[in-house]
Amino acid sequence: MKKLSVLAVAFLLAACGSSNNAPETKGTATSDKDDKGNTITVEITKQGDDVKSVSIDETYEGSTKKQLGEKYGMKAGTASDPSKLGQEWDEQIKNLEDYIVKNGIDKVELDEKGYPKNEDVRTGCTINIKRIMDTVKAASDSAK
Repeated sequence: MKKLSVLAVAFLLAACGSSNNAPETKGTATSDKDDKGNTITVEITKQGDDVKSVSIDETYEGSTKKQLGEKYGMKAGTASDPSKLGQEWDEQIKNLEDYIVKNGIDKVELDEKGYPKNEDVRTGCTINIKRIMDTVKAASDSAK
């Protein structure tokens, strides 16, 4: 009887295990064009409810902001404004991607204007991310 009880408990624990046993699913989403014709594209890989990877990019003048990197010029405009982070768009997005993988999509909070509300997000990403997060959520939904 004791062996049967131990076996039953082991079976229940295995059945209630984490979503890490789930197969990986991939999803993509592209935002509508903004007033300049740019779109945001997100590719996401999930395992169960866990985000394993996320890639965010935005078109810009025939290229993408990640491809442009330092040439996008966001960092250059921060020297006169100490309230700015002093990182390029791709660096800020990398910080956001890492945060999403570590903490999950739902942990990213936005203020009423679409900027990161969480202090731990704002330390690495100070740009408006409303459209970005809407596209991340759409990609996540498509991965189901």
